[in-house]
Amino acid sequence: MSAPVSAAGAWMRIRGLTKSFAGELALDRADLDIERGRVHGLVGANGAGKSTLIRCLAGVTSPDQGSVTIAGNELQLGTPKASERAGLAFIHQELNLIPHFSALQNMLLGAPKVTRFGMIDWKRSGVAARAAAERVG
Repeated sequence: MSAPVSAAGAWMRIRGLTKSFAGELALDRADLDIERGRVHGLVGANGAGKSTLIRCLAGVTSPDQGSVTIAGNELQLGTPKASERAGLAFIHQELNLIPHFSALQNMLLGAPKVTRFGMIDWKRSGVAARAAAERVG
């Protein structure tokens, strides 16, 4: 998986990202440059490593080796909070990430939540989530 873009315009640089599961190589030295302000597509056959790459960027999965820099700063891989602080956000393809959560709770995983008195205000969070869903159809 390699799709280098001009290094001068790269906002995110992925170099040598590798991940295996139980000895099976899922991601093999992935290199990718992402330019700010451009739309990029990550396409490939089933098993090509797309989901593994995204899960590494999201901090859900720790790669075996490789690095990611965002705006010149190295991303601490393997921690969702570091990915969030770097400005990364993901919509995972799994429809129900946590089975016992409601659709709203799953939709707001990792998103800042409206709070009141230190508690999540689910009614206001629901209004914001519905508005977001309407914007994307």
